[in-house]
Amino acid sequence: MRTLLLPLLLSLALTANADDAPAGAAAFKQGQSLYDKGKQAEGLAKLEAAAEAGHAPAMAMLGWLYMNTAEGLPERDVERGLAYYRQAAEAGNAEAANNLAIHYTHAIGVPLDKTLGLQWFLRAAALGHAPAMTSIGLFHETGTVVPADPAQAQDWYHKAAKAGDAQGMYNLGMFLARGVAGPADPERGRKWLQAAADKGEPAAKEALARLEAGEPLVPASADAEGEPASETGQDAGSD
Repeated sequence: MRTLLLPLLLSLALTANADDAPAGAAAFKQGQSLYDKGKQAEGLAKLEAAAEAGHAPAMAMLGWLYMNTAEGLPERDVERGLAYYRQAAEAGNAEAANNLAIHYTHAIGVPLDKTLGLQWFLRAAALGHAPAMTSIGLFHETGTVVPADPAQAQDWYHKAAKAGDAQGMYNLGMFLARGVAGPADPERGRKWLQAAADKGEPAAKEALARLEAGEPLVPASADAEGEPASETGQDAGSD
């Protein structure tokens, strides 16, 4: 657990608001350090103090801990975890909003509700969360909750790709190369597939190999459930 916790804490810290109270930020860092050193009870107390001080990343971290039966907690507490996620999202934490969306679209600890999931993906996207933008594109591509709309899907994939999401780059590249939402544009499609491949997206590498071999592109199966993802990066350039 502890080997996985530090990267997650750092990811949550990057989504902190500039207006977070210094006391909350300090308590969050102390809680992060204590928890990662195996002092779960002390770390949890510091995280709770940070959350009470209005520190959104601490709220998001507590949401994750309570939703995932984390080490040092007596038992999983879905209701409390969701409450912390909501507080963090309302305070402007994009990761928490995206996590809420994932829970509702996957029915993880809550009843399946893809309509509510889409609402939280939209909230996360408005806060700049690139993987959430890709998830919204999938809703429009597959006609989940909303009518199927390839043009809307492509627009969202473009936003996600420009924001650095590898899956968004791949989806955009496939749409462009295959002409899903308009005339095919193989060159632009190849550009985005290459960008996705450069970020380690295996499906993009396979698609590029097919293009080189002159074989038809076969898109990976799409769903609108939104997988957890935290990778960020620079965009692939002006379009």
